[in-house]
Amino acid sequence: MPREQRLETGSAWIELSTIEDDWKAADPVLLGTMLAELHLIRAFEETVLELAGEGLVHGPAHSSIGQEGGAVGSIVALRSTDALRFAYLLFGRWLSPRSLGMVVLFCLPLSLAIFALAQQTLALLVFAVLFGLANGLVTIVRGSLLPDYFGRAHIGRISGAMTAIALLSRAGAPLATAALLVVLAGYREMLLVLVAIGASALVAFTLAGRPRSRSRG
Repeated sequence: MPREQRLETGSAWIELSTIEDDWKAADPVLLGTMLAELHLIRAFEETVLELAGEGLVHGPAHSSIGQEGGAVGSIVALRSTDALRFAYLLFGRWLSPRSLGMVVLFCLPLSLAIFALAQQTLALLVFAVLFGLANGLVTIVRGSLLPDYFGRAHIGRISGAMTAIALLSRAGAPLATAALLVVLAGYREMLLVLVAIGASALVAFTLAGRPRSRSRG
């Protein structure tokens, strides 16, 4: 027989539940809107999964069935002054992982080039938007691109290897940039070198193809 042991968390767990007064104080119009949004999200998610099952979705299909309440509850609390990242919702989910990766790798060196050559506030704002857009989409691209390229059989091993390479790059980046600053004239020249590296990454990504499966014989 397996041995059971009761575990205790380091932090207290609290359950929140509504009472009758909460329902009386709530706006009936708001509650109706939330209910309609819940059903709309569920219908949309089910339709996406059906289309994906028929091979009609040319890109990642991220299902969130069962999480409609969290989405609606989060959106309800937002105000018009809150900043949201709509980049993925606007065009990311309609692009293939490869196309989205090319957009990200194009925006990164482009934003650094603008930052290196910018002399006006508007250009700096454009840099912030492009750089934030690319950085925000990197995680989405990586999560969808790996299974699209390599399949799901060894995705954990491949992802771990890529994570190790990324960590080594991040660890060596400060030393490399410091060495560049010793050789180059200043920060602008260093940024232009990073632009060239980013452009080469875009070219390499564009030329990269899916690995060929080895035939057994």
